[in-house]
Amino acid sequence: MKGFFKLYCHGVPMLKLAMLIATTFSLLQASSQSLTNQTNLYVPIGLELHIDGDFANEGFVENLGNMLVTGNWKNSNVYQGSGIVTLNGDLRQGIFNNKNPVAHLVINGLGIKDVTDLLPVTNRLDLFRGIVNVADADTLFLPSSATVGGGSLVSHVNGAFTYAGAGYKFFPIGKNGNYNPVEMLNITGINPVTELEVFEDLPAIKSPPEITLYSKIYWQRKSIRGTYTESPLAIGFQVPDNFTNRHVLEIVEGSDLNDEFTAIGRVSVTYDNVLDKVVSDDGLKKNIFVIGESTPRDGIAGKFYFSTSLSPRAADPDNQAVKIFGDQLVAEGFRFLVYNRWGLLVYENASLESMILTGWDGKNKSNGEYLPSGAYPYLLRAMTKNGEVLERKGMISIIN
Repeated sequence: MKGFFKLYCHGVPMLKLAMLIATTFSLLQASSQSLTNQTNLYVPIGLELHIDGDFANEGFVENLGNMLVTGNWKNSNVYQGSGIVTLNGDLRQGIFNNKNPVAHLVINGLGIKDVTDLLPVTNRLDLFRGIVNVADADTLFLPSSATVGGGSLVSHVNGAFTYAGAGYKFFPIGKNGNYNPVEMLNITGINPVTELEVFEDLPAIKSPPEITLYSKIYWQRKSIRGTYTESPLAIGFQVPDNFTNRHVLEIVEGSDLNDEFTAIGRVSVTYDNVLDKVVSDDGLKKNIFVIGESTPRDGIAGKFYFSTSLSPRAADPDNQAVKIFGDQLVAEGFRFLVYNRWGLLVYENASLESMILTGWDGKNKSNGEYLPSGAYPYLLRAMTKNGEVLERKGMISIIN
């Protein structure tokens, strides 16, 4: 028998294993690069079948163990069973399963994995290494009961990812080497089947004027079946380095690229060394969504963003001072004044540059000591690059 498969046993009796090996040899035809099953192949629980090359099934396969393949997987007849299919090749691999479901699919090789036609994964998808490529004509589908493990820059779905059911769903999607996954935190609707895909190069859209969009990428949701109502989102997105958690991020949505886009609502950011997470408390109701930046709703839209709270003992240095963000102001005529509750001046600054770089840390200008907790009136005067004079008044909160 010539071929490229290995059998490893975990907990299978030796007599049964010997019979299985003999049966397997009689059912498989081997060539220099492939193994073909033309009759019946049974892989029991506890058995790993390693195939160092292509695997083709023209007969019947029942897999209760783990079939590991380094080449192409092509099933043109019947595949069934609760076992694992592991694609672990370091070269490009294709998987065609004749619309038959795979209970547990493991992606664990450096090569790209091309899905052909409909591939249902009924129990679990694990993404360890390797990109799963799903073209427009093909579908990677998970039913409501299936779960997803892994997902990273080196292993995700490049193309559309389709998931059935309501509740929490994780979409480990990316595009052309970038990874921008989406968690739909609570899908509501009637038997929804949802498809998500990330795209590059957002075309010109009608967005709110006070929001600057990150136009390199956008996400598109499709309702394949059932009724979709809404879902809050958590989006994997690398927030620019010059951002802090005082910047106001927005998620805007529209029905299509010709629609007038609107902001979803309350958005927060969780920062991480690998991939930040932008979270919307309110639900996405429409089909296309994009991340953007705006100033506070009570601020001066499109001019600058001025933080109005600080805590000298905050763990995050960005929360230890109030600063000015944005590039729309000029240094000429800049004044920033802070008073106590009796109207006495406790801090002043005529340098726009220092308010951008270091800000005010809550210290009294007269003695250099931190002011007690409380609300402090401020006055900010500045001029924009187009010559508009701005004056802003409000309260700064100090929390010790």
